[in-house]
Amino acid sequence: MRVSRPGRLVALCFLLAGALPGAIGAAAAQALNPGKGSTLQVVDELKYDRKIKQTLPPNAPGRTAPAPDPNGPCVQAAKAFSPLQKAHDEEPDEDKRAAMRDAAFLAAAMAYRQACFAAWSAAEPALAAAGVDALVGVLTFNGSPFCMGFKVEPQAILTARHCFFDKEKNVPLRSADNLGAVSFLAGANSAMSYKALTLRSYAPALTAIADASVHIPHAEDRIVVQLDRPFADGRTLTLDTPADEPLHVAGIFTYDGRPALDDLLWAKSSRVCKAAAPRNGCFQHGCQTSPGFSGAPLFGLRNGRPVIVGMHISAASDDGACRLASTTDYEGNLAIPVAPFSSAHYPNP
Repeated sequence: MRVSRPGRLVALCFLLAGALPGAIGAAAAQALNPGKGSTLQVVDELKYDRKIKQTLPPNAPGRTAPAPDPNGPCVQAAKAFSPLQKAHDEEPDEDKRAAMRDAAFLAAAMAYRQACFAAWSAAEPALAAAGVDALVGVLTFNGSPFCMGFKVEPQAILTARHCFFDKEKNVPLRSADNLGAVSFLAGANSAMSYKALTLRSYAPALTAIADASVHIPHAEDRIVVQLDRPFADGRTLTLDTPADEPLHVAGIFTYDGRPALDDLLWAKSSRVCKAAAPRNGCFQHGCQTSPGFSGAPLFGLRNGRPVIVGMHISAASDDGACRLASTTDYEGNLAIPVAPFSSAHYPNP
């Protein structure tokens, strides 16, 4: 699952040439470029741990839980990569962003990837045993990965709305205008391929589609993709509400060059890869991610069985909706609850 040495050299060539957006196509580039205000994806685990503990009642057991190891490999790699990533993601000019993706940026990204992520084949045993890989997968545009998704109906997946609609203007991206070029790849080694047929918007979001001045609210950053045929695997995923529990999340790693299907990785377990209490239809979590994780399910384990407790949508935001209770800071990434799921909430447009 890891990128080969030749693959890394190719990635470096793309970075030095500033060719990332053209290489992956406009739709994928728009989905993967975080844009103004999205500055975290890389989580400062020590800071997030402190902020989460501030939100807990004085006598809550979590107040005295051990903090992440400040010398741990992921903590150190995230600390080194975070300022580079933050400057990159806050830069609105793509040419300048391309110039930032130099050899030093790539080296820091690769160190972060190695320390904080694990191969798809290294999933938590309970997740692997439940066969979740057949029900979770990657959305591609003309063969290039750009977002994640997961089965919610026999012939449909749920993903983030901003994978198909501009997050600030709520107008269609090329991925929405050219659904024939969109596929969903599920299963081990992306063994099963499905074509996207139609998009079914979350009902509250329908009212804003015609207004180009309305950004997509976090709680409405969801959309159903109808596929060309039913899933080959008839099993279903259980959806539930988030709780104080370790989470497991997988997605496409995008900071080290051109995204590829062998970049599908799990965020390694950590003491802060947990959900904060939901607020205004969204919640923060402390799992490490990359822009290609949009639409990824957040798994918890209940009595040893996997349940989806939310969907990752973005880096932390400054709009106030999802801030941690009792603080004004944004130290984690953002997700939205997905339970209960009802097909009636996603009518055909």
